[in-house]
Amino acid sequence: MKKANDLYCNPVPLPDLPPAMVCQFPGSPPEEQYIGERVSFREVADPEVLYFEGKWYMYPSCAQVYVSEDLIHWEYHRIDIDNPLGYAPCVTVCKGRVLVTSSCRFEDSHARIYAAPHPLGPFKACGPVKALDGSLIQWGDPALFTDDDGRLYLYGGCAPAGGGIYGVELDPDDPSQAVSEAVTLFTFDPANDFEHYGEHGEVLNYGWDEGCNMYKYNGVYYLQYAACATQFRSYCIGVYMGKNPLGPFEKPAKKMVLRRDGIVSGTGHGGMFTGPEGRPFQAYTVLVRRVHGYERRVGIDPVKFDENGVPAVQVSDTPQSVKYGDAGLVNAAANKRTEFSSSMPFLGGAYAVDECPHTCWVPSPEDRRPELTVNLGRMMEVSSLRLIWAEMNLDYSNGVLPEPAKFTIEFLDSEKNPVGKKLDFSANTVDKVVDFITFEAVKAHFVRLTILRDDSPMHRGVSDLAVFTEPFYWER
Repeated sequence: MKKANDLYCNPVPLPDLPPAMVCQFPGSPPEEQYIGERVSFREVADPEVLYFEGKWYMYPSCAQVYVSEDLIHWEYHRIDIDNPLGYAPCVTVCKGRVLVTSSCRFEDSHARIYAAPHPLGPFKACGPVKALDGSLIQWGDPALFTDDDGRLYLYGGCAPAGGGIYGVELDPDDPSQAVSEAVTLFTFDPANDFEHYGEHGEVLNYGWDEGCNMYKYNGVYYLQYAACATQFRSYCIGVYMGKNPLGPFEKPAKKMVLRRDGIVSGTGHGGMFTGPEGRPFQAYTVLVRRVHGYERRVGIDPVKFDENGVPAVQVSDTPQSVKYGDAGLVNAAANKRTEFSSSMPFLGGAYAVDECPHTCWVPSPEDRRPELTVNLGRMMEVSSLRLIWAEMNLDYSNGVLPEPAKFTIEFLDSEKNPVGKKLDFSANTVDKVVDFITFEAVKAHFVRLTILRDDSPMHRGVSDLAVFTEPFYWER
């Protein structure tokens, strides 16, 4: 492919990730999803993206909003709203106003729609959504959609066996009021194997469909949904297609986004959005599940449509060009030999290169400048890398808080002599749990990471260190 300077790499390296919802509200329903000890962790998930006046605004669960001008660099922004959003926020623009809502937070009885002149607010409550008979509509994982004619719709629901995904038209002038009867758009379908509950779909007559999103493209309405539960690697996105926003959706469901292995897996709950040059993209959830079943990140990738208009997403975990697609690079560090200055028992360097999101190399707590060196196997040209950090002792209640990682990257030849330019992030001021770094190509046999912990209270490990190169022929 063409050389590109617009590279991104999943999971999206968002700054300032927030505490997980269960850390913000202890005792809330996901409490039972801890893998082991109840410790602090961070999460974002369930992203919806809005394009507004030249920028993309990403609304994920547990955060406020991330803003980008290019889908590569993202900034965290708080929004002016009197009640923080809960899980699965959604957003649309209708009659010049930005509308948002979400699944209700744990102490709330009803989700509310909010309106603002700008994606960052100030948002004012329109109120909970009322059906035609005056009863309150309380659907999980809501989705708002504004059609080309200005008509406004709300979708939502979670569909275990006997449940469903529903839709209703709202009043654009008063989004808290339905103007149509709610209709059932689809229910759990046991004929779709990807809807079966469990890591391997072992429960044939039960599923958990959720996280719907509506997107219109070339006159077709695409109603997508997430299936089988977010804590599983088989979490994925299915899609129905129709000619009207409330159906009928006549085509059978199809897997649109599915990735079961590697650093980017469990790719469910998100939404399609219009990216650069009008090209459709998909934002989706990425499973981590190291501390908690709801420990997640987000990813984005382009949407491709076949000759029948059926969409699909090729999930990526290597560098991608926003304009050209796959950069043609592979991870040269995967499952290569490592050397390390120290480690906790059974948490050696191999876990930093095994492409598994819930394992990690963890240096000794007494090691103030831990080193991890990856042997690439021979000299090869590398030009980018991705670091996924593991925060081992994050503790909001006791003051061990997120902070920018300080580190260096060195490139070494076959005799372990330095080559190329050392990457120095000792003065880093941006807090990220994922770092994607591009640099001038250098030929190296070894890549060495040094974590500059010094006086920091944060005990940091590495969940994944990926070093990217172009595939090549081995010249002996």
